[in-house]
Amino acid sequence: MTSVGGGVHNRDALPSIGILLWGGPVDWKLLASTFTLVFFAELGDKTQLATMMLAAQSGSPSSVFIGASLALVLTSFLGVLFGEAVVHLLPQRYITTGSGVAFIVLGLLLVLGKF
Repeated sequence: MTSVGGGVHNRDALPSIGILLWGGPVDWKLLASTFTLVFFAELGDKTQLATMMLAAQSGSPSSVFIGASLALVLTSFLGVLFGEAVVHLLPQRYITTGSGVAFIVLGLLLVLGKF
């Protein structure tokens, strides 16, 4: 038991991490691997290049930063919601196979200049 602000609180009753999302504690290892994957996947992609161009042309890099950040947060949120919904509708094997096929098709389209 600890005394905080004049009140007594049971330290064991508090979540060990203190952050709860979607009803469960944050998995810090998964958070770090997701950050790393997305960070390196986004380096040098079309979004980053477009953001650099907007910042250079606009004269207001803070507006570009805020707009781009909000857009990336929203698209990530939609991706999480979609992924969470799909996992309840399809077996994991179909999701994995479909993702692999989609990446191969997109890669071929990029190589052939069709995308």
